[in-house]
This record gives sequence, C-alpha cells and structure tokens, in this order.
Amino acid sequence: MGVKTAFAGSCRSTKSNLIPTKAVMNSLEDHARAEAIERLSQFRRGFYQSLERRADGLFELAEAVLCADGPVSSLVALSLCPEFRRGHGGLYDALAAGRIAAEPLQDALIATLPQGAPLLFAVDVTPYPRPDAECSPERGHCYAACRCDGTRKTIPGWNYSWVVGVEWGTCSWTAPVDVCRLAPDDDLVAVTAAQIRALVARLAAVGRCGRSDQPVPMAILDCGYPAPGLADALAGVGVQLLVRLGDEGRRVFYADSPARQPGQVGRPARHGARFKLADPATWPAPDQVHGPCGGGFGPLRPGGGACLVRVAPAAADPRALHRPPAARGRGGHGDPGECRAAA
Repeated sequence: MGVKTAFAGSCRSTKSNLIPTKAVMNSLEDHARAEAIERLSQFRRGFYQSLERRADGLFELAEAVLCADGPVSSLVALSLCPEFRRGHGGLYDALAAGRIAAEPLQDALIATLPQGAPLLFAVDVTPYPRPDAECSPERGHCYAACRCDGTRKTIPGWNYSWVVGVEWGTCSWTAPVDVCRLAPDDDLVAVTAAQIRALVARLAAVGRCGRSDQPVPMAILDCGYPAPGLADALAGVGVQLLVRLGDEGRRVFYADSPARQPGQVGRPARHGARFKLADPATWPAPDQVHGPCGGGFGPLRPGGGACLVRVAPAAADPRALHRPPAARGRGGHGDPGECRAAA
C-alpha cells in the first residue's frame, strides 16, 4: 500500500520526479516511505527509458490513467486530466506513433520486485472481448464464462498471457512482470515456456536466483495448462512448476510397481499403491512438509523416495492454505507426466 500511495502522489507532480530527491529521515516510518519512493522512482526511470517514440506523451498518458478520478471512460477525458499537459491531438499522436520497448520495461518490472517477496509467479490467460471489432487483426475465440444467451462459452477477442508475482496467503495484490497477446495460431505451451524461461533469466540477471543458496522460482498454473508438455519444454531451466490437477474428485494415480522378489512367480504387478486425490485414506506419508512457522509458512523439510508433497496448515490460523498432495506414478485417469510435473 505504501508503494501505491507513493505512486499516486508522484503522479501529481512534474517530470522532475525522474531525478531522485535526497532527504533526511528521522523515523522508521519516514525511512520506509523513502525506500518506497526510491523504488517507485527507479521504476519510473525504467519505464520512461523503455519509451522509444513519443516518450513524453506516453509517459504523461500513463500518469493520467493512474490519477484519473474513477474509471477511464474515454480518451478525450484523459486529455483533460492535469497530469496530461498536452492537447487531445497529442494524446492520439502518442497512441498512434508511440513505441514501447518490451524488454526494457520487463527488466524494470523485475528490478522493482520487493526483496522480501517470495519468487512465486502465477501464469494465466485473460481474455479481452472484442465482439464488434470485426476489423481488428488476429482475433480469436476467447473463453467467456457468462454470456447473455447462456449457451455460448466463447466470444471473439484477444487472449493475453499474464505472468504476475503473488504472495503467500489470500492477498489480492499482484506484481505484473510480463504479458503478451496470443495469436490464434500460437501454441500455448511454447508461449508459456518462453515467458517462464525469460522470467528466470531476468531474475538471475538481477541476482534474485541462480545460486545454490537462493530459492528456485515457482510458476503456478491452472489445470488448463498441459503439465507434461510444459515440463518437457522447460527441461534444464531452474524453475519449479505447480500445475493444478483437474477433476480432483475422480482422479486416481498409482505408485510405481514394487520390485519383484527373488523366486517370485506369476504375472508382474502393473501398479503400486493406489492414490486417489479425494480420499485422504489413500494418501501416503509425505516426503516434504510445508508447515507454518511463526504465523507464516516455514521451509520445506525434504525427504527421500517418491515425489509426494503435502501441506500442513496451522490450526490456529484459519487463513492457512491446505493443498492436497501430488503423487508420482502411473495415472489411472490422466497422464502420469502431469502428476510428476505438478509435484
């Protein structure tokens, strides 16, 4: 909240805020606010440097969007905001002729991530419906859960693949670090793998990961993503994948078949122990336990054997998350590779 407040305050000042201001702070509160403003100033400089053409117009347009009173309903209204010091013609010129370099902007977003934040990144596709824009290029069928007629589940528009940093718990604040528009013929696995691979490279460039004493980033994806394909596409990349399994009520997995004993006769067993996601009685003992520590979440305690993970929630904290375990083995309902990637 401190960073957002600083951003709103800085948007109502002139372009001279691009130059960091030195001040003497005498309290912890002022020191924390000064750090937030410095982090904000760093992002503003990086954002301005990523604007290749019509930089001043685009920069002031971004300030007008952030500082407008209420939702933005028209571009003309933005030209009336005090933060946009040009006429409405300059607004349209900035949008038509302006250029933004994506990679420098992504670098600026990564560089301003809070140092204490966990390296947890959610990846998902967000639709932007454009049913009436028949002349817009590369429209595709976007998923729409609610349509007026109640029968169709898709709508013409654009799909955007987002990568955002998230926190532990139920906080709704996110830190966007990457976004790209999906063309109708794009492969979801290839695009997602490229985004995650670039994310890991940028985190390593700023010293957030890559060393043995640093945490490994984790990408969190919904059940619509093919976990086996992503695990294969990201082989050799220092990242963890956590993919939600669909149809949890009926999905069943089986562990590896036990080794044959000397002198054992008969047909070899095809499966090992049965593991059903909806039946806790079939859950084996976990190899790793992620439990709370001092009201938060503590470190993992790794063990040996199969790749099974179970979360132990805090009884005193009602907001603690309880995630079902994921097993490695042959799947009775689904690809076993999907289970291995989710674990």
